[in-house]
Amino acid sequence: MAILDQTAGGRAALLRVPVRGRRVTVLTRGEAYAACTIALTAIVFLADRHVDLHGQWLLSVVPWTWLIGSLYFRTPSVRAATIGVVVVATLGECTFSLWWHFYIYRLHNLPLFIPAGHAILYLAALSFAESRLAQRFLLPYCGVAVAIGGVWAILGLTVLPQKDLMGVLGHLWWLTFLWWGRMPAVVASVFYGVTYIELFGVAAHVWRWQPHAWGVHVLTLGQPPVGATMFYIVFELGGFLIGPWIYFGCRGLLRRLRRQLDATRTRPVRERTAEG
Repeated sequence: MAILDQTAGGRAALLRVPVRGRRVTVLTRGEAYAACTIALTAIVFLADRHVDLHGQWLLSVVPWTWLIGSLYFRTPSVRAATIGVVVVATLGECTFSLWWHFYIYRLHNLPLFIPAGHAILYLAALSFAESRLAQRFLLPYCGVAVAIGGVWAILGLTVLPQKDLMGVLGHLWWLTFLWWGRMPAVVASVFYGVTYIELFGVAAHVWRWQPHAWGVHVLTLGQPPVGATMFYIVFELGGFLIGPWIYFGCRGLLRRLRRQLDATRTRPVRERTAEG
């Protein structure tokens, strides 16, 4: 698919060491990007605990800079999808957090680094999916994700203090994408990334999930819910749909404006030439 075009260089060796007369790849570009994303997430979440609203705005410069710099090395199709993810994720966050209150952020707002974080997670999932681990051991790679999610879902329905019916339903939906989808490595990578982000974000008190969805007692949400992956996948699917319209539409508009400006600049020259 087009969204995977950018990973052609993801397997390129970034670090090699000589071993018994031959050079062995220790780290690829995709693996390095994923590792840097993990570290960046930890830094932002830990720093967010100690800043006020204005400090949070300054903190958001870091992930946005990382995202914009990452897009420089991506293909146009991936840039388009990423822009779409940012737009859909922003709308989704406003809906689920600010309106429906499924979860509430520490300052009861939408931190500016969150939309960028969704796009960074999308790019990191592509990098995870292109890692040597995912490519060489695809079945175990996906199987471990299913096992972790299954255990988490059972615990969410039984022993965890905050029950998780909605999370279990979302996890079952995620399983359908994993089983019938065309990119199981990407779907599994999203699960790993979301699990890390959700557990870290809740533990760092960046946000907190409410016990019930829409205030309905039976629609319980975990802390965090195992099905949170589906929020991210829905945001990404929406981004794939509208991203190309936004990105390539804006590029076409800019090209038309540039041609009109060029025509406006050359018209007086032509008129002077005709008069002469």
